[in-house]
This record gives sequence, C-alpha cells and structure tokens, in this order.
Amino acid sequence: VGAAAKIDDITEVSRVLIEVNGATIEVTKSVSVHEILTKTKNAGAIEGVIEEYIIERLEREGKIKLQETITVAEGERFFAIPTRKAKVAKPFDAGRSKNYMNVDLQIANELKELGYHPEFIEGDTAGGRQKIVVFSYQIPVGRFRGETRNIGVSTQCEAMGYPETPPHWIFVNPPLRETRDGGNHGINSIDGRDWIALSRPPGQFWDRVQHKGMKAYLEHLSKVWAVI
Repeated sequence: VGAAAKIDDITEVSRVLIEVNGATIEVTKSVSVHEILTKTKNAGAIEGVIEEYIIERLEREGKIKLQETITVAEGERFFAIPTRKAKVAKPFDAGRSKNYMNVDLQIANELKELGYHPEFIEGDTAGGRQKIVVFSYQIPVGRFRGETRNIGVSTQCEAMGYPETPPHWIFVNPPLRETRDGGNHGINSIDGRDWIALSRPPGQFWDRVQHKGMKAYLEHLSKVWAVI
C-alpha cells in the first residue's frame, strides 16, 4: 500500500495546469506539443488541424514546433499560433466558456505580430470589471514623446465584435498626472499597479479604416498622444 501511495503521489506532482489561448488544460510536466495542442483543441480554444499550429510561451520568446517535447511549469501560459493555412477560432461567440480567450487573444496576437510582448491582467475599473491586454509602448509624439509606459487596452469590445468595434478604454501606467483633452476616469489599481483610465474611442477614424485591427488602433493611439 505504501509503495502504491508513493506512485500516486509522484503521478499527482508530475501533472500541472497550464493555460493555452485562455483555456486551462492539465498535462504532465514533460509533455509533447502535439498533446498540448490536442487538449487545447478539445477545450475549444483552437480550430482546424493541430498540425497547422505552433505554440509560444507568453513570458519568453521562441516558437515551439509540433514534434517537440517540452517541460512546463504550473500556471505557465502559452499562445497557440496558427500558420497561414490554419483556421482560427471565431473572435466572438457568446456561448463559449469564460476560460476561452476571444478578443484578448486576437488583440495579443496582432500586437505580437507588430513586435510587442503583451500580457493579460484583469481588475475592477470605473467601467466595471475588465480584462485588459497590456504592452510596453514608447510614445512617438506629443509632450511625452520618447517616454516608455505600459499601455492597456480593454476587451469590452468583444460584446459587439472586434475588430469592427475597437477597444474603448486606454489604460496608462504609470498614470498621467493630467491631460489636456479631458476624458479621464481616475486611477485604478489593477494587478498591483496604478493605471489611469482614458476614454478615447477611435470614433469616425475607425469608420474610415479599411483594414481594422491593432495596427490601425496604434495609429489612433498616436493621435491620442499628440493632443493629450
């Protein structure tokens, strides 16, 4: 009985929970990418053929191919990134589980393609509880030009369907002491950091944009910094 208990303990310890595209899956600490993608697909976080995906750790660079076996840690987060041929999950479906990362993942993947390193935070704000995609951003124009701040964009737009509906709220850390154009909604403490929430929807600019997405949204962000 004692030996059996030890085997059970070892088995228990060797299994961990990781997050892929917002879905939580259980795997062994040493696991093949194929198994990770299979479980991710079963959780509804990717669609199509798993052979058309690679994965990438959220916290560090480097794409990991299907045939590799990797060591993972409890709570580690990954992206499943489609190749050009792969079919990706629809950006919004009200029937999906709360673990499924919809707009968050789409925005984060678009930012990664533009050279940014996004992360996800969630907290209570003046606009309600929000999930926010955060990235480090060097301000290109205006009186804060050259400064690097953390920028967060809310994903409340998923209820209307991104990218047709753009993110409304912009969160800035460290927070600005003042702005010249109004539209501020106080300081929010999220994930142990202070953020100022700015109400700066793209408005008519977004209506004119032919290719909607984060590349266009960053253009809008530059316009915000030019007058803020």
